[in-house]
This record gives sequence, C-alpha cells and structure tokens, in this order.
Amino acid sequence: MEFIQIAVDGPAGSGKTSIMRAVANEIGFSFIDTGLMYRAFTKFLINKNVNFSNQDEIIKQIPNFNCEFIDEEIYVNGENYMEFVMKSDVLENINKITVIPSVREFMVEQQRIVASKLNCILTGRDITTVVLPDAKIKIYLDCSIESRAKRRLQQNIQHDIDLVDYDVIYKMIKERDESDMNREVGPLKIADDAIVIDNSETTFDECVAEIVKIVKGK
Repeated sequence: MEFIQIAVDGPAGSGKTSIMRAVANEIGFSFIDTGLMYRAFTKFLINKNVNFSNQDEIIKQIPNFNCEFIDEEIYVNGENYMEFVMKSDVLENINKITVIPSVREFMVEQQRIVASKLNCILTGRDITTVVLPDAKIKIYLDCSIESRAKRRLQQNIQHDIDLVDYDVIYKMIKERDESDMNREVGPLKIADDAIVIDNSETTFDECVAEIVKIVKGK
C-alpha cells in the first residue's frame, strides 16, 4: 500500500502545528510535528547536563535518544516529554543543536521512517526540501515576525509559561529564523514546487479552510 505524505515547512511560530493538525483531522491523516523531536532532544540534553557549547558531547548522546510519537505526542525512552518542549530552557538552547549535521541526519532518518508507515502531514523546517522531497503536496506556511511574536506571547500567557516579554520573544523568533535559514545543513527555504500560504492577516479557520481546499483539489 502506498501512503500519501503532505510536507509542510515554515518559520517558527507560523502556526504549522495548530493549523496543520486541524487540516489533518479534517482529511483523516495523521499529524507529525517533527519540531517536537528537536525540542525533546534539547530537553534530553538538558537533563543530562550536557554542555551545549561542546558539539562532541551533544553528538555522543544521539544513540541514547530514543523517541516515538504516540497519539501525536513525543515520548523519549518511554517518558512523555510534552510538558517540557515549550519551556524557556528548551527555546533558549534548541538553536545550538539544530545546526549540527549529525543531529539533523539522525532526525531526518527517523522522520522518513515515521512518514513511510502512514498517510500523514509532516511539519518542520526542511520537510519539503530534505526529508520528503517527493511528497505529493508541499506547503510553505509563512507569517510575519510581528504576528508570530504576538501569537507566541498570547500562547505563553495562556499556558502559564514564564516568557511574557514581547521584545524578548520577537528577538528570539528573529534569531531562530536567521539560524534556520542560514545553517549549512537542511536550511529553511521555499521549495520550488511548494505552495506558499501567508497567514499573517488571516484567521485560524480561514487558513485551515484554504489549505483543506488545496489538499482536496490535489
């Protein structure tokens, strides 16, 4: 049986997770947020007291990191990591691991294995260009830094996350964009055959409806 994969890229905070999860529910596909794997690995390293300035220490931990998705939630060595992945210590350190080629190679391999087993939507930074370059449908979900910072601030307040300074959030998002777009391995970019959707000014429901229409049309 041949499964269908929908590949989705876009910058941090562009709504990929919430929007594409809703799309997946609408069309009956599984939803995989690959960013959770990088976040979980970051938290795993924090728990191991790894020095993030030492890439060799980080790389040595890769064989000890066993992750899996259960009902769209990320588990590491059997432990649910969902309560940790949005914490400030993870957000402050994740840029230091996403630029390491060995880490990305490991993650890409794991993501391809997951995608090969089901009809799914995969979201991330290099899904359309590296992980699933032959995906049936490719989407680049874009959004301005200003809109993303405002949304992240509201999310943090709603989820009682201690980072509630707009300027700090804006700076973190901008730095994350620069890191994602300029890294040597798997940089964030728009695939030539990707459909670009900017949701800076659209509502959640409007964006979901637009993407569902595109997917069904394909």
